[in-house]
Parts: sequence; structure tokens; C-alpha cells
Amino acid sequence: MTENAASGTPTEADERPPPQGWRRLRMVGPGLVMAATGIGAGDMVNGLNAGTNYGVLLLWAILLGSVLKYPLSEGIGRFYMATRKTLVAAWHDLSPVASGYFMVFFVLATFITSAGVTSAAGLAMSALFPGVMPLWAWAASHALLGFLLVWFGRYGLIERVMTVLVLVLFVTVVTLAFLTEPDVSELGSVLLPNVPDGAALGILALIGGIGGSQALAFYPYWVRDRGWNSPKWIPMMRIDLGSGYVVTGVFMVAMMFVGAGLLYGTGQDISGATGLVSLADPMAERLGVLAKQLFLVGFWAAATSTIFGVWHGSSHLFADFVRVIRKVPEEHAQRILSPSGKWFRSYLLFTTFPPMVLLVLDQPVLLVVTYSALGAVFFPFLAGTLMWFLNSRSIPDAYRNRWLGNLAIAGSGLFFVVFGVLAVLGLV
Repeated sequence: MTENAASGTPTEADERPPPQGWRRLRMVGPGLVMAATGIGAGDMVNGLNAGTNYGVLLLWAILLGSVLKYPLSEGIGRFYMATRKTLVAAWHDLSPVASGYFMVFFVLATFITSAGVTSAAGLAMSALFPGVMPLWAWAASHALLGFLLVWFGRYGLIERVMTVLVLVLFVTVVTLAFLTEPDVSELGSVLLPNVPDGAALGILALIGGIGGSQALAFYPYWVRDRGWNSPKWIPMMRIDLGSGYVVTGVFMVAMMFVGAGLLYGTGQDISGATGLVSLADPMAERLGVLAKQLFLVGFWAAATSTIFGVWHGSSHLFADFVRVIRKVPEEHAQRILSPSGKWFRSYLLFTTFPPMVLLVLDQPVLLVVTYSALGAVFFPFLAGTLMWFLNSRSIPDAYRNRWLGNLAIAGSGLFFVVFGVLAVLGLV
């Protein structure tokens, strides 16, 4: 597939037919980018905290998070490929209030997310190279790294870089999970929901962070960059998303095992600027210095891949919002959505620099948990509006939801509403 020389976006004339069978696995990409964006800071810290504080009792939440997120992601991708409408455009067509609500949430989430993920990357590097630079300086340098890659790089380069980072973090963390020799004798009994006292916010953050939150809305832009912009790409999209959620699920289970195997029952937890050291040091004592370094490299890869995904996806989404407000049709969208365009780059600047103010709080783990829990607030809105879109006449009948799809999406939204209310009331 060739790329438009100016934008890096595949043109309609060059679009190849979708692959068939096992050849689809060779084209997996946007789903891994979305997985890497979600795994980065939120999933890794939340998985570690879950294992550290509750052992493997919250394994059910990891599995449930993947089950809840897949139908939402598949619905978003199917809606885009069947209608050529992004979620932002559909929300604005529904009501300017809907798109306005989302953008208020989105700007706030961007601000918190940017500080959280750069703090996590800085935390990893400060543990790898203690005393070289303060935490805030490591965090700021990673924000600048993401800025430069997205400012100058095309999507193809960003996808390749993030795929390598996913491979690094996946191999390191899964290897460490096996090395810690976790106790799996009671796995069967923890597959059913079990809510320990005081675990409600952690569960919301754990489930809300799996596979990303607002990152789900980025997916249409990444498949668009790959040229997957017609209904014939829907089977490929489903394989792509499935691969991403499998990687995410296995990774999260591994993170929980690492936390449970090393810190559960010790009275230690992962919080503050010494959070990583509290896990890395006992890992070195038990498994050797190399294991500690592998863990820190994996943590760094996870956080850095999130930076790249958030910087790129957020800028795309904001530029698309401008396009929608200015009523520019999809066929002429590239002049506004282009990564070299002023709207894309304006939001990239906002994503990079203003959130650095939050770095002085020196609470990287708290920031990560906060933005993951904030993502859980977004899902009832997403599920409700997506149900409306996928059952409306704006989508061809062949691609509308059937009863099973409606049940899955409604269940996802209902879970976050009910569990969120119970958590606020302190009943769970």
C-alpha cells in the first residue's frame, strides 16, 4: 500500500483488497497501537497494585475488562468502516451538546493523562539511572521525545516503534511472571467476582484502564491511516482488535502475578516516588540484578509507548473536532487532519507542554490511577451513544447491531454505572 506523499495516508486508488485467513495476522497493527496506548502507564501500575494489595483475587477484573472493552472497540471500528464517520462526527450530528461534553472530558483527560504517563516513564528511568536527573526532568524529556516523534514521524513509523516497544514489555514482564513462580493453585476460585474491602476504586481503575479509555476513540484514525476505511475491512479489524486485547490480557495477568509473587503480604505497596524501587529491589534480591533491570526496561517501554499513542491519537481527534465544527466533509478531511496541519500540531503542543506543571506534584502513581478511574466515567456515555449509532438508519442494515451486540454494549455501560455509583457511596 503506497502513501500520500504529503500526509502519509494511503490513497483510495492504492488500496489493496483485505488479506484472507492467517495472512490477516501479518497486517495486525492499529490494535497493537491501541493496546500499547492503554497498557502503558495505567494498566501496568494498576496491575501491579492489584497483585500487591490483593494477590490474584482481582484476576476476574482483568478478564472482565477485556470482555467489556472488545464489543465497544469493535462497534467503534465497524461504525467507522460502514459510515466513514468518526465518533466525534457522530456525536456532533447527534447533538452539539454530546460532542461538547466529550471534548470537555477529553481535554481534561489529556491534561491528566499526559502528566501521568510522562511521570511513569520518568519513574522507570530514575530507577534505572538513579541520581542522573530528577524525576521531573526525566518526565519532561520523555514528553519532548513523544513530541518530536509525532511532529516529524508518519503513522507507519509510529506503529513500528510502538510494536517494538510492545514486544519488549511483553517479553520482559511475561518472563518475570514465570520467574516469580506465582501460586496458581487457587486460580479457579478467583475467576468469579470478588470485591475485597476498599478495592472499589482500584477495580474501576483496573477495568477502566484495560485497552485504554479515550484511546478507544483514537482507533478510527489509526485504521484510517492504514487505509481500512470500507466495510470489507471489518473482518480484518476484528482480528486486529482481538490480537490487541489478547496481548493486553496476558500482559495484565503477568503484571498481577509479578506484584502478587513479590510484594503480596509484605505490607509494601507501589506509591510515591519510591514505588518502582519497592518492587525492583526485592526482585533483585530474589531473582538477581538482571531481573530488576528487565523489569525496569519493560516498565519504561510500556509508559513510553503510551506517550507516543496519546500524543498521536489526541492530536488526530482534536483536529477531527475542528473539521466537524467547520463542517468539512470526510472526503476533504485530510487538509485538516494532516499531522503537518496547524490543528493537529496545536493540540500536540498542548499535550506536551502545559501538563508539565503537574509534574511538581511528584505523585506519578496517583496521577496514573486518577486518569484510569476518570476513564471509567467515560464508558457509560460511550456505550449509550454507540448503542444509538449502531441501531440507527445512518448505518447500513448489514452492519447494524444484532441482539448479542446490543447486550454486550449495554452490559458494558451498565457495569460502569452501577459499580461507579456503589464505589462513590462506599458500598463496595
